[in-house]
Order: sequence, then C-alpha cells, then structure tokens
Amino acid sequence: MEASAGGFVNFGGGCQEPDLGFFAYGGIGTGVDVGYGGFVGFVFGGTDAVAGVTGNPTVSGGPLSVSLLYGSNGLAGLTVGVGPTASPLGGSSTVGVIAAGTLKTLLDKAFGKRKSRSC
Repeated sequence: MEASAGGFVNFGGGCQEPDLGFFAYGGIGTGVDVGYGGFVGFVFGGTDAVAGVTGNPTVSGGPLSVSLLYGSNGLAGLTVGVGPTASPLGGSSTVGVIAAGTLKTLLDKAFGKRKSRSC
C-alpha cells in the first residue's frame, strides 16, 4: 500500500496559467520498497495529466528513489525522493488514484470562471 499528499506549484508556460494546488494519492502494488521521506516531482502538462488513475513504477537505492507516473496518455511525470529505507535496493509497481485541486479552480467556482489564455 502506498499513500502521499502535498502541495504543488504550476509555473505556467504554454497554454497554462501559473497556479498553486494540492494533491492526495493512494494506491496498491507489489514489490519490496519500504521507507519514508520527502520528494519533489515534475509533471508533463497540467494537473489533468496525472489526476485520476496512474501507474507508478519505483526504484530505490540507498536513500534515493525515483518514481515514474503513467496516466491515460502515457508518461505523465516523475518524482525523486530522499529518505531512509529498510533495504539498500528496492523496487515496486503501484496502481493508484491521484486527486488534485488548484487555487484557480477554487476561485473560478467561487467567483465565476475567468478568461483563460488562448492557444
């Protein structure tokens, strides 16, 4: 079983506007990768790229881990984590659900949708 939660920053670019948000993740999987820690990541596209069901293979060595995020359109992002582990090498593959929300979405619902960038 795997779970994580946190915040994120979208710096904008392309058709995306800068934004702040939060996410929660929970999934089940198989493998040997026991540990805890913090991570940073990068998503190719906006929150839509990773919201919903994802597949996440992870490899770890020592205190470092790397996870790939696969969404419905293929590779959607990656994370790099740091933290203590129970074994020197590990790996796992999980399937889970990511729920994400953004400040822009919250403001749009509260005050009406703002005009977005046109592409």
